[in-house]
Amino acid sequence: MALRGRQVVVLVAVVVAVLAVAVTGIVLVLSRVGGGGPVVSLTVTASGTGDLEVTRAMVLARMKAAKLDDPSVTRSGDRQLVLTARGTTAAQLRALTAPGRLHLRRVAATADGSGSATTTLPPPTSTPAVAATLGDA
Repeated sequence: MALRGRQVVVLVAVVVAVLAVAVTGIVLVLSRVGGGGPVVSLTVTASGTGDLEVTRAMVLARMKAAKLDDPSVTRSGDRQLVLTARGTTAAQLRALTAPGRLHLRRVAATADGSGSATTTLPPPTSTPAVAATLGDA
């Protein structure tokens, strides 16, 4: 059975499409296996005597939230954690281990949903111990 010109063109197009899909799949698999850049490792030492397992879990959660490739946090001894990830830098890993910063600011105006804003603040019903310690700071 002889193929006609149009059938040959369709056959060639199908073969090219199948090869393109196969090559794309292979490239994607290989990029996930060895991709993401080199593995970066950082060893940090705990400054206190707190629960290192809680700290390990927190740092791992931060690494996952930062969407690092292959994040890992392992204990090394009594006071050390080893952080590893692909496609990052030691400085970025170090930033994930830094303590958080809490900034408080006074609210100067409130909106009650009626379209008007109130600029006077009601007096607090009670003064918490922290507020008493801080004063007007």
